[in-house]
Amino acid sequence: MAGHYVMATDFSSNAINVLERKKQELHLDNLEPRLLDYRADFGLSEGEFDMVVSRLAIGNYDSDNDFKEILLRIKKSLKKNKNSRLVFQVKSVSDASYGKGDKVAEDFFVKEDPMLKLDHYNHFWRKEKLESILRECGFKLIIIDVYDKQIYKPPLDSGIFSLMTIVAELDIETPNQHRIVNTGREIWNNI
Repeated sequence: MAGHYVMATDFSSNAINVLERKKQELHLDNLEPRLLDYRADFGLSEGEFDMVVSRLAIGNYDSDNDFKEILLRIKKSLKKNKNSRLVFQVKSVSDASYGKGDKVAEDFFVKEDPMLKLDHYNHFWRKEKLESILRECGFKLIIIDVYDKQIYKPPLDSGIFSLMTIVAELDIETPNQHRIVNTGREIWNNI
């Protein structure tokens, strides 16, 4: 994080408290933990960030329209140049948990978490639909990479954990000065 300002957000005050303690312990002066529910107005300045990164948050609990609204708010918070990036992960329709629970909408299911006794929503995605929504919201796709991993061995389960990592840039009319060339897990590890 040297040389970079990082805002780390979560909707849980407990998670923010843990981040605050880690910030102090590790002397991370360039880290700003902030309580933020991404489904509400971000309250962020226009053009404030070079990159927004989300792992299994945006797009997981949201309807298509909610997802579009979130993408538009993210777009507003990004600097308006070709180097700005949106990097996020969502579950793929190939995931073992696809179809489990009550169907809310196409590729969107809800089931009760037995430990928490709360509803757990899962929105699963297809490459074509993600690309279409990103384009509609003013992003240009750079990479969609699907990562499938066997999570259990039979006879327990034959489930596949399937994630898509998406890298997108703002779709603006300036020459592209920067491209991400890594693929797969390398993308996530090198950001």
